[in-house]
Amino acid sequence: MDVIQRNLLKLIRSGAFSEAVSLERMSEYKWRRLYDIVEREGLSEWFIRGANSHRKDEDLNIPDHLIQEFRARMAAPIALPDKRQSTKLCSPGGKSRFNTIIASDEAEEHSETSEMFRLIVSNATDYLSYGIRLKSIIELGKAIRQDNGDVDYDLLKKWLRQIGLTGMADLQGSLLVDALNFMPEDVPFMVRKRKDVLSLLFQSMADLEADLSSTLLESPFQADNFPARSLRYRRFSSLESYSHYAACVANRISNVEE
Repeated sequence: MDVIQRNLLKLIRSGAFSEAVSLERMSEYKWRRLYDIVEREGLSEWFIRGANSHRKDEDLNIPDHLIQEFRARMAAPIALPDKRQSTKLCSPGGKSRFNTIIASDEAEEHSETSEMFRLIVSNATDYLSYGIRLKSIIELGKAIRQDNGDVDYDLLKKWLRQIGLTGMADLQGSLLVDALNFMPEDVPFMVRKRKDVLSLLFQSMADLEADLSSTLLESPFQADNFPARSLRYRRFSSLESYSHYAACVANRISNVEE
């Protein structure tokens, strides 16, 4: 990680989870680059909270005029779509089993477990379509921290296994550990800690920057713009990754024919 990425994660951990962190001094250019990421990723609320909690920290050397610029940009944020409304599982077996699970009496009896299940699955399908968003990991971390013992994690792991998303859940758990400093034992649904997940997170951030600045994309948030990106996640769920890739390619061919 470079200094921008390190300070980003530190400030977000401070703002979202009240973690005490030690920041590193940066140039005005790098602070602006950091806030560019914050803005694109929809993290302004947690960034401001983190910055406010360290306002007496000498290493939070953001010039006053830059703070005013950030506040002005917060008043007119980038419009990002609610992607979860348009994402779904693509493998026929996984889609069918998911629908069966959420419609079951067992899911109704374990509503908190069902909500956590839906969140993890929604994140997984978002990653295949649009890449990893740090905001989704923060929301998952908050859901875990706010659980008062109502989530049945054994049942949750069983459901994830039935739809073939244990690996994608492990990816999310590993991001909680590597990006947000969770302890592995604080992520009860994670079966195995996965390696090299931060590189996927930062690659997704770079992709979003490129997509938003591209003049070639009619819509930067169209799921089938870059179908091959879903194959980055094949080591976590090969069936769903390849199914999503095939669905995106088929959709693009269909659009060309029209």
